[in-house]
Amino acid sequence: MYGPLGLMGVAPRVQVPRGDQPLMLTLKAEGYQPATIEVTPSEDRAVEVDLKKVAAAPTKKPRGDKRPRGKGDGGDKGSKPPGDDTIEDPFGQ
Repeated sequence: MYGPLGLMGVAPRVQVPRGDQPLMLTLKAEGYQPATIEVTPSEDRAVEVDLKKVAAAPTKKPRGDKRPRGKGDGGDKGSKPPGDDTIEDPFGQ
């Protein structure tokens, strides 16, 4: 929860200093729209706030593999005979 001086606490239980002046508090949570409320902290009380979920961004369907092929990603087919599962010695020994 954010107030006039920045981060004031983390839900579910946050305490603010008592006073007679109203405070604007902003509640934020990942995946939800921020909500701002006004409270006057003149006495102990609980406040419930329902945050609205952020609409999920539409996902695009993949249109095939457009990555360039290179060594080590299956793109150098034919450099070894089929069925040859041996590991090449990088030091030539």
